Amino acid sequence: MIFLAACTTINSDAIQYASMDDMKDCVFLGDVEGSAVRGRLDLHDDAMRLMDARSDAIARATALGATHLVWGNLGRNAVTFVTGKAYQCKK
Repeated sequence: MIFLAACTTINSDAIQYASMDDMKDCVFLGDVEGSAVRGRLDLHDDAMRLMDARSDAIARATALGATHLVWGNLGRNAVTFVTGKAYQCKK
């Protein structure tokens, strides 16, 4: 059985961040969410969890075939989470 690490680095160059106003000519692919749990032992715990949560959401958007991502909500408690909307736009 193979286990993958929860923290991965995603090539965010594949996804462009945009506003809802820019998405009128694009195809909505779905809502995405990313999360990261407390427990990291580094000095910048909040910043690292936010980066992990965003990487998670970007990976999910990429898996949908998205070219653009509109960030939504950010929440922090025992789990840091971000939401967004994935779109595919003609290049």
